[in-house]
Amino acid sequence: MKKQILYTTAFDELNALVHINEAEKGKLYYCPQCKEKFKLNKSGKTGKGSKRPYFSHIRNTPNCKPETVLHYSFKRKVVELLENHLSDKNAFMINWTCSSCSNINNANLLAKVVTVREEYNLGFCQPDIALLDAEGKVIIVIEIVVTHFPEERVTQYYRENNII
Repeated sequence: MKKQILYTTAFDELNALVHINEAEKGKLYYCPQCKEKFKLNKSGKTGKGSKRPYFSHIRNTPNCKPETVLHYSFKRKVVELLENHLSDKNAFMINWTCSSCSNINNANLLAKVVTVREEYNLGFCQPDIALLDAEGKVIIVIEIVVTHFPEERVTQYYRENNII
């Protein structure tokens, strides 16, 4: 018996990313990675003994891995979130602790950003998300890490080009 892989996100008929909690019976759903049809497994029952809702492939696809779907789904949601903040002219506050001085800092991630790009080709590398300023220069990149960190040569490229 083949192991069935459970997914929590899918594309709907309009190519919008849908989380399992918003999925409705009777609608068509597709895998975010391989685009094959998904089956919605959602009983509507809650509480002890009920099964967690999930999407699954109708036909198993050997090259479609949950890590890839998770990576893609999270990346799409981050892009949507950042684009919504930009269009609404809302700040996107982040907090971090400096690894050199241990100071706690906070700033608006989108302060100088005018454009969000997914899988933006920088020639040397292609970050998951690139944030560009008014001159079209990449000033910040976001790498969605699921199974492995970006290669050191890529992070070195970001440092050398003053890309946060």
